[in-house]
Amino acid sequence: MRTFFKKVNTWFLKNPAKAGLSAFLFMLLIALIISFLKFKNTKALRLTKEEQIATVIKQNIEQSLNAAYSAVLTLSISIEENGEVKEFEEISKKLLKANPNLSVTQLVPNGVIKHIYPLHKNEAAYNYNLFDETFDRISAENAIEKNDVYFVGPIDLVQGGKGIIARLPISRKGKFWGFTAVVIRLEKLIETAGIPHFNGEKMHLQIVSPHLVSKQPIYLLDSSTKINYDHAQKLDIKRTNWSLYVWHNNYNFAWAETIPYFVSGFLLALLCGFLVQKLLKKPAKLQKRISDQASKLLDSEIKFKSIFEQAGLGIALVNSSTGQIKLANKRLAEMLGKNKTELQDLVLQDLCIDIAHKKLIHKSKNKFICDLKTNCEKKRITAKITNSPLNTLQHKKTHIAIIEDITEKRKAEQRLIDLQKLMGMAIRISKLGFWEYNLASDSSIWSDRLFEIFGIDSSTVLNREFINEFIHPNDLALYKKELDKIIKSSGTSTFEFRIINSAKEIKHLLTRVECRTNQIGEVTRLRGITMDITQEKKVERELQNSYQTVLAQNKRLLNFSYIVSHNLRSHTSNIQGILSLLQEDLQKPERIEMYGLLREVTNSLDETLNDLNEVINIQNNKNVFIQTLAIKEYISKAKKILHKEITSSKAKIIENLPEDLKIDFNPAYLESIFLNLISNAIKYRHPKRYPVIHITFEEDASYKIIYIKDNGIGIDLQRYRKDIFGMYKKFTDHKDARGLGLFVSKNQIEAMGGSIKVESSLGEGSTFTLYFSKEI
Repeated sequence: MRTFFKKVNTWFLKNPAKAGLSAFLFMLLIALIISFLKFKNTKALRLTKEEQIATVIKQNIEQSLNAAYSAVLTLSISIEENGEVKEFEEISKKLLKANPNLSVTQLVPNGVIKHIYPLHKNEAAYNYNLFDETFDRISAENAIEKNDVYFVGPIDLVQGGKGIIARLPISRKGKFWGFTAVVIRLEKLIETAGIPHFNGEKMHLQIVSPHLVSKQPIYLLDSSTKINYDHAQKLDIKRTNWSLYVWHNNYNFAWAETIPYFVSGFLLALLCGFLVQKLLKKPAKLQKRISDQASKLLDSEIKFKSIFEQAGLGIALVNSSTGQIKLANKRLAEMLGKNKTELQDLVLQDLCIDIAHKKLIHKSKNKFICDLKTNCEKKRITAKITNSPLNTLQHKKTHIAIIEDITEKRKAEQRLIDLQKLMGMAIRISKLGFWEYNLASDSSIWSDRLFEIFGIDSSTVLNREFINEFIHPNDLALYKKELDKIIKSSGTSTFEFRIINSAKEIKHLLTRVECRTNQIGEVTRLRGITMDITQEKKVERELQNSYQTVLAQNKRLLNFSYIVSHNLRSHTSNIQGILSLLQEDLQKPERIEMYGLLREVTNSLDETLNDLNEVINIQNNKNVFIQTLAIKEYISKAKKILHKEITSSKAKIIENLPEDLKIDFNPAYLESIFLNLISNAIKYRHPKRYPVIHITFEEDASYKIIYIKDNGIGIDLQRYRKDIFGMYKKFTDHKDARGLGLFVSKNQIEAMGGSIKVESSLGEGSTFTLYFSKEI
């Protein structure tokens, strides 16, 4: 048997064309068998599916007919033994509700339709005599003869449309009474049976009933498609003389589904035959290829020897077991200060100074760096050794060692490391951040200091769009403009900008940018250093604020000194005048009047001195006590203090403030400001309306803003805008006006880093806007 298979194998190898043809025929036979089995299986499945569909439709029709059968039997209950009809409509109503397939119920005494439910749309059938028409008479006589429920149809109904009628002959007292009947609309029967769902392009259905008189077939469904009796399946429907036919539109469907299998099998067989023939031709080609490869190997060996000798790196052929150098090139001999013959007597491990590296060489580790001895005892070189296994028939357990002298390279690397350490130390001490941006890849490299300033993780991927998200919105346009200008000019620039870091803190940065260009002068990279100057800007801002505050205070104090000196001169002149009169010989009433005048002048002087003391206190309290205050609480305090005035004036105070609104401020100043503004709104109310005061709130990036709006007499700002917050400036003839409240309030809020503004219309009211600084 083994000899037989060997002969067959030899024959196939010698005759690749015949072997390919045999493989093709064998695979073709398998394809035919599979196609035939597929054909049988497809046909059987399709016939089973048609039979299942026909059975479902038959059962649905029979179910509807059984419902009609039960209904006509139930209707007979409405006919009394004496022939009278009772509760026909009630029974019919329940029947139609229980059986949605049924359309109409009828009672037909003596063949004449007298009772119909529902009568609506069925009036035409009323008083219709079945025995007047031949078709109806024959169907009625058949029902009487059968003495059972008799189905007739489909017929044209008197009331319109087509339907099937189930009639049951009824007898009372041994005599024929008439019929109970139920009408099923043809379209409802077809829909209930599910025929529209199955009847389509691929499958056709038809129900056939013989005509009572002509015996010609009547088609219940669309008769445009003829029945293919050779391929159709037929089922008879119980209680009727109907036949249901089901057939497929495509008689050759099994062949249509089988052909792709056969074609695929044929092509596969063809491919198999071709591949077998191709594979059997390989041995001859393989022999030729071996010869070609031998020539190439010889050529490669010559090239290898040339490269081996001329290479700029040291190369040695080493015994992997002993480490003995079997062959070395000229460059290795030069590196070690020996000739090639001397190297062939050496073991590579002996050239290595470090014992640990000797073990690495012995284990033939792929890559490592070590120090090697040279012919000069005091000189050593640092070498990078790369081992590549070379296991061939001629060189078993050998490897090639490629040795590169990296002595100068290591020295340069060490100098670079030392320089980087020094630069890193300098950057840490100066707190400078270094960065570099690659325009082509849209990527950036940052030092740790920059990540710290921006408050982001050092593993974050950086690109221009991401960095722009941190730039302050007000500085973003300037930032982009400066970078674009630097790129276009290929120059350098130093500029300031602000960022909002991940902790939502505003930082002021100073950056120095320079360009790196390629060989044709195009800018490829931007690099620079960045310094956080937030603290310096804060100090600068504080110095500027202090300077402005000093100027403002000097101006106010100078103005204040003019006012006070004028008032004090006025009071002292009055006192001197009164004292001169008292020195004269005056009568007692005149003397009493002079003492009264003196008392008024001294009181006025005392009030002026108190005002002076209050303003000086505000100016001198640079480090006033600050705490977090609830705004609504201090408005409530002002309302309690002014309770009498609010009640007597019928004032209404409307607050539209957040419940948790708080500011950092001096408590006494805040109470004084609200008390001044609310009391002024009540004091200077309009004589023709009750005072209404609105207190509202909003905020921006720098301030929390409170608006106090009244409907009082207002202020003529065209005349008094410059003097509105001046000391002793009065704008009305009100008896209690002192001209000091707004002056004090302005000084108090400005002392806390805020400001106050006013908008007013004469006769309409005023709105005071208080700006409370978020940074105190």
